[in-house]
Amino acid sequence: MARFLSARLWQLIVAVWGVSTISFLLLHLSGDPAALLAPPGSSAAQIAEMGRRLGLDRPLLAQYGTFLAHAARGDFGTSFVQGVPALSVTLERLPATLQLTGGALLFGWTLGLGLGIVNAVWRRGPLEFVTSILAVVGQGMPVFWFGLLLIIVFAVQLRVLPSSGYGTPLNLVLPAVTLGAVSMAGVARMSRSTLVEQLGYDYVRTATAKGLGRWATLFRHVVRNAAIPVITLMALDLGQLLGGAVVTETVFAWPGVGQLAVNSIGARDFPVVQAIVVVVSTTYALLIMLAELSYAWIDPRIRFE
Repeated sequence: MARFLSARLWQLIVAVWGVSTISFLLLHLSGDPAALLAPPGSSAAQIAEMGRRLGLDRPLLAQYGTFLAHAARGDFGTSFVQGVPALSVTLERLPATLQLTGGALLFGWTLGLGLGIVNAVWRRGPLEFVTSILAVVGQGMPVFWFGLLLIIVFAVQLRVLPSSGYGTPLNLVLPAVTLGAVSMAGVARMSRSTLVEQLGYDYVRTATAKGLGRWATLFRHVVRNAAIPVITLMALDLGQLLGGAVVTETVFAWPGVGQLAVNSIGARDFPVVQAIVVVVSTTYALLIMLAELSYAWIDPRIRFE
């Protein structure tokens, strides 16, 4: 186990370094933030002076070396726009994004697992046809379009839920459903296929022949044996949810890291964007590692050594 943890931690460091390096290069190729931050009508000399104060006049390799040295200590510099430490700006918005992601996971995974179990137990029936359509529609529907549709129906016409805002459980409903719809569809399809495969094995027929009921066999044996592919999909799905939060938070004016990323990219606020990339990629890598550790608990036959 110690060897597994050390290897995964090393892979985490390399992955975060690679992602942060790519984002650093892409940001510096996107344009000069000094031209955006300088007052309207500024001369070339004034823009150059602004770039010198921000440290953008140095060679790119020197800026990259400074970025790595400071990032290793958790210092991503000061926001060009807000004038405060970039990491503190990101961490202030992180709880809202985690709250949105948690609500989306609760909706998507609970409904997805329920649909998958229903489709696996009652195959080739009208109920499977309806739930399969819901899964396909949920997986193929654009996030922004689905969010706008929910706003029109539940906020504008029915007026039962707020269209935007943050702070109450009602504000969370529409963004969480929008973000969790894609997750629901993927989990439903994967759980159905793995459950159908497990239901065809001999141990299910043996348990049934011994008098164990259908639901007892399903939840005591089949679900646990089918859990590892579903958990793998869920872990990978976390990255999609964190990425989809950018669009969802923009549509619903949710004050999370995704909305901050959109605004910071538009303003070319390099320190904040780099802090967001490192924080989100580290969070995602840690969640993937926790999912892999759960394999040994689910299936005792698995040994990481």
